Amino acid sequence: MTKTIRAESSALTPDDVRKQKIAAEFVQSQNIRLIDVAKQLVTICFSAVGIVLTARTALGVAIVLYLSAAVLTMLAAGAYRHRITTSDYGEVDAELQRVATIRYWLTSAGFCLILVATVIISVVATSY
Repeated sequence: MTKTIRAESSALTPDDVRKQKIAAEFVQSQNIRLIDVAKQLVTICFSAVGIVLTARTALGVAIVLYLSAAVLTMLAAGAYRHRITTSDYGEVDAELQRVATIRYWLTSAGFCLILVATVIISVVATSY
């Protein structure tokens, strides 16, 4: 026979409702981030193919930079699991800040790598 545990809870406060809504939106936003990364990966892949078709050693470095940028942007999009759920949302504000900071730095690093790779390609392309 299964024992039933009875408990009572208090009504949700307006702050609880706000945090629960933010947590639900935050969890749903993962798909949008992955779509953005997929778009960026397509651009990076086409750029890498263009590099392979046009040059040599310096361009090999550019390919490595492009692929590293792809890895960083993938990490920014989805490698970090959220430490909140819709039922345990007490720290949603701190979690939003933590994930936003990680994504900002990873995305910035990825864009810097893309910039350096593009400069390398430009230098090589203008020298031929």
